[in-house]
Amino acid sequence: MAEKIAELVPTSNGCSIVLKSNSFSNDLMVSTGLDLTFFDPNGSTELKRVSLKPEEIGFDNNGFSAPLPPEINNELAQKVNSFGGKFKVKALEYDPVSLKTVGDPAYFDASVTGTLKVIQDYVKKEGESINAATFNEKKEPTFTEDKATVDEIKSSDAVLNEAATATTTTVATKSSGKGKILAIIGAIILLLFILGLLALFLAGFFGGSKDNSSNANEPTPKEQTEETNDNSAKDDNAATEDNSQSDNTASDNSSSDNTTEPQDNEPAQTEPNVADNSAATASSVCVITSDPDNVMIKNCIASKPDSATVSAFAKDAFSKDKCDLGKRLFSSYGRKDGTVAYTYGQYFDPNSQETTSCASKDKNQAVYWYEKAAQLGNDNAKSALSALKN
Repeated sequence: MAEKIAELVPTSNGCSIVLKSNSFSNDLMVSTGLDLTFFDPNGSTELKRVSLKPEEIGFDNNGFSAPLPPEINNELAQKVNSFGGKFKVKALEYDPVSLKTVGDPAYFDASVTGTLKVIQDYVKKEGESINAATFNEKKEPTFTEDKATVDEIKSSDAVLNEAATATTTTVATKSSGKGKILAIIGAIILLLFILGLLALFLAGFFGGSKDNSSNANEPTPKEQTEETNDNSAKDDNAATEDNSQSDNTASDNSSSDNTTEPQDNEPAQTEPNVADNSAATASSVCVITSDPDNVMIKNCIASKPDSATVSAFAKDAFSKDKCDLGKRLFSSYGRKDGTVAYTYGQYFDPNSQETTSCASKDKNQAVYWYEKAAQLGNDNAKSALSALKN
């Protein structure tokens, strides 16, 4: 399988990479980015890896292009001479939300079209951070060839013994102090426990007195019986009244059942067409505004537009010289929608009246997009493709 071609182009801020391929999936540059890994020319040693967001990637007839970060530029600039200006690049699409790669990798033979230079300011910042890290490292002790004398060793032992004795005394003193503190804490806990028992006893005593006084105010069993009889009589009377009212209500209902209900002459309400509202919403969102291209694309995609809306949006971008926006829409949606692919192909077709400053007539490009549209079932593309090849 032949390797694809890529170029490393020096810029004032480092360098950019141009991938000369249209073999990526439909959503590239709209919702997915690129994950690039750089190798030596043989592809055996990995040098650097970088992930590019969708908004960092540009597109034209040559393929995809994007600026590379300073650390990638410096690594390639330091290796360019030893590798003869050649590198191997592995490209994978990745989802910036889940941070996972998708699809199969594409391999490129990348060559430098100029002189790559190391960005000195970035090297200086890296050096400062390295020096700071080195400064914090612990240094190993150095040893001289001079040996200590026997007297010095004995003197050191004596000092160590004195230090050990002092430490033992300090520990014993601290232990004694801790013992006193624990004894005081234990006494406090015991006192609180005794006070708690006393409080429970007093609460029970005074609570019993209150219960006795409240019992004195309660009615006698005889009084309770009389009250119960009175309540029962009241309940019986209330039940009798309720039953009579229920009977009257039932008779009223039976008489009302014989009446004829009025006919509903009001016209039936027509429910709104959800599809029409969705299309209207998409067409009102997929328009040229003062927002950046990425914001306009994101808002349009969120409205779930149909192919006609996307084609109209891209054509409007071409008519207003917003070439990058139009190409991104045509290229992304043209790979999965026959109508969009056919519309894009017309701008390249020498036989078509569609013209724009964003694309020049190119038979090969027209054939490519017409074939894509025909594969997706567009009959107009089949006719245009037949006329173009004859």
